[in-house]
Amino acid sequence: MKIKPIAFLIGFALLTINASAQEKKPNPLVILDGVKMSADSFRHKNIAPMEIESVTKLKDSLATQLLGTPVPDGLIFVITKANKNTSENVLLLEKISGLRQANGQRSNLNEVKKDSIQNNSTLLSIEYPPKFPGGLLSFYRYIGESVKYPKTAIKNKTEGKVIVSFVIEKDGSVTDATIKQGLTPETDAEAIRVIESSPRWEPGYQNGKAVRVKYNFSVNFNLNKK
Repeated sequence: MKIKPIAFLIGFALLTINASAQEKKPNPLVILDGVKMSADSFRHKNIAPMEIESVTKLKDSLATQLLGTPVPDGLIFVITKANKNTSENVLLLEKISGLRQANGQRSNLNEVKKDSIQNNSTLLSIEYPPKFPGGLLSFYRYIGESVKYPKTAIKNKTEGKVIVSFVIEKDGSVTDATIKQGLTPETDAEAIRVIESSPRWEPGYQNGKAVRVKYNFSVNFNLNKK
């Protein structure tokens, strides 16, 4: 008589476990324009498909290598059209390409849609992008070491970012630096100065020919708080 209740309890426990297993769904990590979030948080943003430039899916192994922490359900890397050339997205794409090559995978250059090429128009996404001496991390280091915080901005405790648009010419020189998103006249002028003073880059190439390439880059102004 005592066996039946025990069997019932065991059966109930197995039923509960199976139900939980069925309810569990993959929950990949999402990186939206450089910002990490859960898949649910991404869905709540309700981003329209027409606003998305590209979506890159990485399995758990590559995702773990990219982030340095376990990502059991994989990672989805989403770039919106409005932010496709920000420093965060460019750096992540560069890392993903390097990881794929290191793992013997072919880098899919078509994951990020290419802008149409017309005559000598400036390109926003090309086959072989320009390269700063030492790589993109060296460019970040150059920016960080070169920016001089304007005295007025320090006095007013101004912090934020300035987005600068600029062109890498066919000879690797930097031209056409303009403000896409400003902060103050002083910080904007300093961001332009630093970008225009950049060392010469290795030019970008499309179909074997050097081309002009346009970038958007955010120069961050943050006061050190001790």
